[in-house]
Amino acid sequence: MARPWRRPDENGLRRNTMSESWHHLLAAIPKDVRVNRRPVIPPHSTGLTATPVFDWETLTVELSDGNSGLRHFLVTLDGHGRPVSASDLVLYRSGLDDGRVEVRTESIGGRIEADGRFFGTHWTSVGYETRATEADSGIKSTPSVPTDQEVDRLLTLVKDVQKRRPPRASRAARARGRAK
Repeated sequence: MARPWRRPDENGLRRNTMSESWHHLLAAIPKDVRVNRRPVIPPHSTGLTATPVFDWETLTVELSDGNSGLRHFLVTLDGHGRPVSASDLVLYRSGLDDGRVEVRTESIGGRIEADGRFFGTHWTSVGYETRATEADSGIKSTPSVPTDQEVDRLLTLVKDVQKRRPPRASRAARARGRAK
């Protein structure tokens, strides 16, 4: 039976934090969390402005729950600011009674059509970390089609993250980035 990971953190304190409200697939993203805005292709990396995705950008939210896991939410926007893909991934780590650590990920991700339809996959993957030198038993991944409710929730989160994105850097700042 899995139990929340309980191990002293870097300060020697026991953590049992799997109850974080955001640490669930498609859960609300806390209002005080930073939304990161980055170009898909950094201006200084190619120097080319003719690439099809030159003005595309990603919005990401990255949350950590220490040893218990993490969450990563990502939206890709085209040059007109329209979302073209999105994903939500949650990773959980739980100590097992036999000394192993179960590592479980759940994710939903895919493309968003111009008419708002979503085409993607819901993945659940489970693997185990061991403390001994024995071989890992591998990771079992199971795909499924997201439910209508999951798709609606994902698209609601996309709109929320879009509203909270930081302003775009000025042209002068972007030009300085290309000059590096």
